[in-house]
Amino acid sequence: MRVDVKNYVDSCPACCSRNDPSPKVKAKLVQNQPKFVLERVAMDILGPLTVSTRGNKYVLVISDYYSKFVDAFPLSSIDAKTISNVFVNEFALKYGIPNIVHTDQGTNFDSEIFRGVCSSLGIQKTRTSPYHPQSDGLVERFNRTLVNMISKSINSYEEWEDHLSAVVFAYNTTKHSSTQISPFELMFKRFPKLPIDVAIPNNQIKNADWPHKKIQHVLKETDANLRKSQASQELQYNKKLKELKVNCGDQVYVHYPHLPDLSRNKLARLWRGPYEVTKITWPILHINIGKKTTQIHVNRCKIYDPRKSYPKNNGIQNLISEKEREKPSSEEERENPVWLELQSNSKNFEYNILPDGTQPRRSTRIRRPVEKFPGYVEYLDNTERDVTSRPDSDSDYSPLLD
Repeated sequence: MRVDVKNYVDSCPACCSRNDPSPKVKAKLVQNQPKFVLERVAMDILGPLTVSTRGNKYVLVISDYYSKFVDAFPLSSIDAKTISNVFVNEFALKYGIPNIVHTDQGTNFDSEIFRGVCSSLGIQKTRTSPYHPQSDGLVERFNRTLVNMISKSINSYEEWEDHLSAVVFAYNTTKHSSTQISPFELMFKRFPKLPIDVAIPNNQIKNADWPHKKIQHVLKETDANLRKSQASQELQYNKKLKELKVNCGDQVYVHYPHLPDLSRNKLARLWRGPYEVTKITWPILHINIGKKTTQIHVNRCKIYDPRKSYPKNNGIQNLISEKEREKPSSEEERENPVWLELQSNSKNFEYNILPDGTQPRRSTRIRRPVEKFPGYVEYLDNTERDVTSRPDSDSDYSPLLD
């Protein structure tokens, strides 16, 4: 019975659409280490920000997964045509054409225009799963760093574009924690000339291009540092990990953090479902939602245990009917109220067999009458009454003694 009650409560539609799983389920960290510069780049839009002095309010951020090199471009519009022009003219024709471009599911990145540009340049276009920005973590993490650096550099919000290039250059010339080398050095294979170098005379040797032997050594060290960094990140992320155990055909609820007109309401139910899982490409689940199949990251899902239905148990009803017929009349109740007591011998109790072949659990405890409360007295003629029903001067009773 306990299992049935738990299943009934856990399958409550209102509870399933509101309660978060505890602890939260998440898939193991999966990272694909790039092998060379511009093998894979990530793109994202930062904004809207305060309109700058030049009329821009967005920033297009492009980051290389291998070198961690970043470039940022201020924009007044983020339509597909504008983004495609900036990507081709300001990035691809300046640094080189990447093999893979990874973006979120924004309509500007997922448009036919941008996909056509990628196809014409031989670029593989990939995207994140819905409502899962962790799939594009490199550029998402840089956006936070960029906002912090600009915020510390400006005196008014409209000045952010004037400091954008300097902030990005400072980031690219700083040693990265994953590669243990600056993104600029890894991208261009030479040391950058910094403003502080102007104060140091005869510093031309430092800014010379690296020889081939040094480049090979740096790349080898970079690969080792990237593997070490990723192993450390996976170890930290996978601590106390609870993975979702799901199979094809299971039903799941899906979390939607930004539902129209509901995401800002603290009383909103942000889980929708149940939906059926048709295919698993870990950690992506292919789920039938409506008339189409949608790819959902497993971190946004929780298992739904359908409510079980049992046939009507006539055996219990018959047992109750027999007990009703055995009840004594009102006169018998007054003469012999002992019939109300439960049977103390459990072996004589008639059990009912459930559909799964098990028997319901019955209590075998022997019922005993409750001891008398303090304050009651016993008369000499063995009758009982409350001590407060007679004056304290009565002498025809004696107190109960242990």
